[in-house]
Amino acid sequence: MRISVDLDRDDYRLMRRLVLELGEAADRPALTHSSVWRALLAELGEDDALAARVARRLRRGPDRSRAPGGPGAPAVTPGPAADR
Repeated sequence: MRISVDLDRDDYRLMRRLVLELGEAADRPALTHSSVWRALLAELGEDDALAARVARRLRRGPDRSRAPGGPGAPAVTPGPAADR
């Protein structure tokens, strides 16, 4: 099954940066976005404390106070096939 996730520019940059960092940490340079989403879903399903933190974040609403980029952050070119 395929789903689409609407991300704003900052969220997309954050996702790209985290996927790159996780790929390096896991020694998987070609890590896909979908594999990260699957790992996150597995963690969320197995960790009640994490689920509770996510529920609290959802109750608060969108958090736009974070700084996703920084020097060297990847350029963003969103497209319909973001999972490459």
